[in-house]
Amino acid sequence: QALLELMIALEVRHRVGEAAEPTPGASLLGATLLLYLEPPSAFACMQAMLRGHAIGRLHSYDGRWAWRVRAANRAISRELPVLSKHLAALGVSNETFLLEWLSTLFVSTLALDTATRVWDCYLRDGEAMLWHTMLELLRLLAPRLLEATDAAEALGVLRATAAVGGVTEKALFKSLASNSVA
Repeated sequence: QALLELMIALEVRHRVGEAAEPTPGASLLGATLLLYLEPPSAFACMQAMLRGHAIGRLHSYDGRWAWRVRAANRAISRELPVLSKHLAALGVSNETFLLEWLSTLFVSTLALDTATRVWDCYLRDGEAMLWHTMLELLRLLAPRLLEATDAAEALGVLRATAAVGGVTEKALFKSLASNSVA
């Protein structure tokens, strides 16, 4: 009930020009915030995230999302060239999973404890943390993704990393600590 009320409040406030537009994935963000905060505080945090953070601008139609996709494609090609070619050969575009990952701050794909630790680092370090997490998550998933024989199998791995196994909080943060992105 609290999540429904939060989402309605966001939409109503947006329609009268008093709030930022809810993004794809906003319900997952709201649900996560409601685990830790009372509804008024969750609403305030959602507004701050949608207005002042990268996730609020991910789906904007002013070219920022297209720029982010191009940047991600370059970063993935540079850092993980074999995986990049394999996903392309399967017909899996990075855009297919990136919006979901980034707009939910990885709650859609990581275990909750891992995702909330990513949130903590994102709020401390900014958008660069999201990109670094994306690359390290792909690096950890690469062995399974390289075994995928079709797009559906690869997307299944990309959309449910917590269920796939191998991507634990410890593994992700060890990878984040040991692999710097130039």
